[in-house]
Order: sequence, then C-alpha cells, then structure tokens
Amino acid sequence: MGMYWSICSVYKCNYHARLIVVYFKRFFMAYTEFFVDIKVFSTIVHVIAVVCAMGAAFSIDVLFHFFAADKQLSTKERTALTILSRTVWYGLWAVIVTGGMIFMADPAHYLMSVKFLSKMTIVGILMINGVVIHQYVHKHLAYKGFFSSAREAFARRIAFACGSISVVSWISALAFGVMDSIVFSYSTVMAFYGVLIVCAIIGSQILERTIFGVKK
Repeated sequence: MGMYWSICSVYKCNYHARLIVVYFKRFFMAYTEFFVDIKVFSTIVHVIAVVCAMGAAFSIDVLFHFFAADKQLSTKERTALTILSRTVWYGLWAVIVTGGMIFMADPAHYLMSVKFLSKMTIVGILMINGVVIHQYVHKHLAYKGFFSSAREAFARRIAFACGSISVVSWISALAFGVMDSIVFSYSTVMAFYGVLIVCAIIGSQILERTIFGVKK
C-alpha cells in the first residue's frame, strides 16, 4: 500500500512539473510575441538612444580638451559637462532597456549572435566606465584646481583614460550595430577590442602629459 502511494506521489509530482513547464512556455511565448510585435519600435528607440548618448559622449571629449586649454574650468563649463554626462548616462540606460526588448523578441538567436554579445559586452564596459566618471571624476571636477593642481594629476589621468574608453567603445558599438554579421569568434572580437582600448588609454596618458606636463 505504501509503495502504491509512493508511485502516485511521484506521478503527481511529474504531472505538476509538466504543467508548470507548459504554463511557463505559454507565458514565455506570449511575451516573446509581444516583443516581436514592438521590435520595430524598440529598434528605432534603440538607435535614437545610441545616437544621442554617443553624440553627448563625443561632445564631452571635445569640450573637455577645449576647456583644458586654459587650464581652468568655470562654473558654466562644469555645468555643461554635467548636463552632457547625464545625457550619456540616461541614453546608456535607454540603450540597455531597448536592447533587452530586442533580445526578448528572439532570445535563442541573439544568444548565438557574436555581434549582439559583443555589443552588449561593450555596453557593459560603458556602464562601468560611466560609474567611474560619475563616482570619481565628477567629484574632482568640482575642484577649481582640477586642471592646474599637481594633486589632481591622477584624477586627470583617470578622466583622460575614461574619455578614451568612451570613444573607442561607442565607435565599436556603433560599428557592430550597422554590421550584418561578424565572421570572427566572440573571443577574437573581444581581444581586438581590448587591444584598441589599451592603445587608446596609452594615447590618452601621453596626451595628458603633453598638455599638463609631468606632475610630481
């Protein structure tokens, strides 16, 4: 009798487990269909977010070097950099959200796409870079001696490094966005991207030393 109830219990567990799987599949398919229906809208917003965020990021880099010419940063200049930085930050979040919406339209396909995975990895790096800028660089921008004080040399170098990472990453993300496909593996793409990042950072440090001189 005990064996009979054990068999019944196992059967019921399997039955309920199958029901859960079926309901989950239906739920997932329903949401997938929803994201398929709005994929065009998601793509349009995604592209607009990339263009706005990238444009603001490039504007920051150009203005930062322009403002550094006289080695002074006025209140208006700080305000301009702050506004542009927030535009990049909000645009980056919009890129992530809309990218997730596009992904949900065909998860199986995008999980196998080197192009998509590479782009999302770069977006993740941009997020980390943005956190460093917001949590570290912006605090030092508030100091009047940011461009002139020897004590701010390290913060300036971090700012220049973050700027170089931003430029390379946004250009790379845009390039992946317009490509139809990528023939290389994910590891190869990321290795090449890593080399570009290292070269850009080295170049940014040389530029910082050239503009401000060696600070001891």
